[in-house]
Amino acid sequence: MKQNTSLKRDKLLAVAAAALLGYYLGLSLLHAPLWQLLLGLLPPINNRHLPTHYPGLIGAALLGAAAYLLFTAGVERKPFRTGRRQYAAGLTLLVALPLLIAGAFRLQAAGYVAAAERTVPTDIHVTLSPRTPGSQIMFRTSPDTATGVPKSASVPAADLPRWGELIRELKLQEVVGREKALPEPRLTLWVNYHVQGRWYSKILNYHQGIFEEEAAGERRARYVNEELARALEDLIKGAGDLSRYSSAQVYNTRTKVERAEPGRIQGAAFTALVQAVQAARAVDPAPAVAARFAGWLRSGVPEGETRAWAVLFLTAPDTSPTTRTRRSQGSTFLVYDAPTKIFYFEGRYYQADLSPFLTLPTGKNPAR
Repeated sequence: MKQNTSLKRDKLLAVAAAALLGYYLGLSLLHAPLWQLLLGLLPPINNRHLPTHYPGLIGAALLGAAAYLLFTAGVERKPFRTGRRQYAAGLTLLVALPLLIAGAFRLQAAGYVAAAERTVPTDIHVTLSPRTPGSQIMFRTSPDTATGVPKSASVPAADLPRWGELIRELKLQEVVGREKALPEPRLTLWVNYHVQGRWYSKILNYHQGIFEEEAAGERRARYVNEELARALEDLIKGAGDLSRYSSAQVYNTRTKVERAEPGRIQGAAFTALVQAVQAARAVDPAPAVAARFAGWLRSGVPEGETRAWAVLFLTAPDTSPTTRTRRSQGSTFLVYDAPTKIFYFEGRYYQADLSPFLTLPTGKNPAR
């Protein structure tokens, strides 16, 4: 009797130890293959916030069941005829437990994604591809590096419920492999949610009426929604409306190369800047000036270039009422050529003297 009790205890300890080892291996050495196997069982859903402990559970189930069978055969030395039930139970656990865990993963993952995307987003920010003309102006900080200011747009808080509904109404068009991903997307939507006290995000690339998302299993899910596409195009076009902005920042090669603070324009000075930009007359610059602007926009402003200035317009800071966190600010910019007083804004050239506004924090005004 004591021997049987001791064997049962040893068997339980062996199975528990093997399960713990399997859990560790499932989260370390075996994580990659098990995780890819689990992702392959999912529908084409957003894979950015899936529960990650399931490979450990599968590893625990596999090694625990294997230890049960090995202990039965190697330590207890039970022949198959007398230990048929134990062998059957071990084999059943070896096969059934991983399948049950995989099924639970599929249910939880799909359910969580669906529940998260049924909520109203807390923030939707849209950025343009660096290859899109007029999407940014870069300043070279070395022969190999550059930094700059971008054009972007944020959905107003009052419009987030409608945008959330449009995102939910995306219609799945096709699912393709990662190697067939869309070319450089023109726009990217960064959608944030707050679900059950946790952050959840969704990234959608947009190109010629098609929305694409990285999906589980190294796939790409492609969607269409004409109404969302129109809303997105209208949002980007509206980025040129200066009435949307509340402040501006001034940049040149010094602020970027020396990492100095940009000049800030607020209050009455910002109102005067907006009026000056709106009152500027449209011009057709000389070919040499147009080529200079084209080079700046395409390749960035060189380190030694002192004629170029960038004015970044920013929307008012906004805090999400749900998360109490700062929402992304929309922005657009103009590029100013100090000698000619010509500036590029939203695809067109204008002329006005903006030098009174181009003041750095030191108080110096190199644009004059």
